[in-house]
Amino acid sequence: MANGASQKRSYSTSARRLQQLQEVLPEHTSSAVPPAMISSMEYPDAGPGHKFAIPPIDSVTMLDHLKRRYDPVVEQVTKSLMRHGKLAQAQKRTLLLSDGGPPMAPVPTSSSSPAISDINTITHLPRSTLPLHPIAYLTTIIDSVAPLLKIRQMRGVAGGGQSLPVPTPMGIRQRRRQAIQWILGAADGRRETKLSDRVAREFLSVAEGKSGVWERRAMVHRLAVSARSNIKTVAMRKSRR
Repeated sequence: MANGASQKRSYSTSARRLQQLQEVLPEHTSSAVPPAMISSMEYPDAGPGHKFAIPPIDSVTMLDHLKRRYDPVVEQVTKSLMRHGKLAQAQKRTLLLSDGGPPMAPVPTSSSSPAISDINTITHLPRSTLPLHPIAYLTTIIDSVAPLLKIRQMRGVAGGGQSLPVPTPMGIRQRRRQAIQWILGAADGRRETKLSDRVAREFLSVAEGKSGVWERRAMVHRLAVSARSNIKTVAMRKSRR
């Protein structure tokens, strides 16, 4: 080569075969674990091969799962507050909603307002102690204002291309989602600067019976009662097919 450079490599490129290595080092393979090491890993309280005792399965609840460690209502509110896929920001807003929001007042007992009463309160806690339990307070508000039914416009049932309103029952998650959407929609019209403050004030307004969400719930139920005869019409039409 030019400049008198040597053509020999300065390092070795030879490789040994796997069979030769196994013949030379048969006792030091990765699969061979000394028995003394296995015996040292055994703990009398946990069983062989375990360092800690296995927890009893009977005491494991749904919230102990990593992906279900939050309350279902709190998680549903968080997902409703999420914008553009920013889950961490929505979780921060939910935390401010429960901890940094306005103080939770006891539910009023006035029978003139459509506030949460002992009849429609869905909780095992006394009404006076609900402010001490934020998650139970939030769940009670949402479940109390959630509609039981929704109105589906079914086209072609009545004939002539007209749509027929048919009351349809909803599941618990659907009911809660509708109530959360109503509350968030009503919170957009409030004057508070922060979103967490607007939502917290609207939740308190629902608990006090001053929110317009109660009227929306009553309107849906009135429409369902007036259209209850359409359920039989739809059932008879399906039976003819």
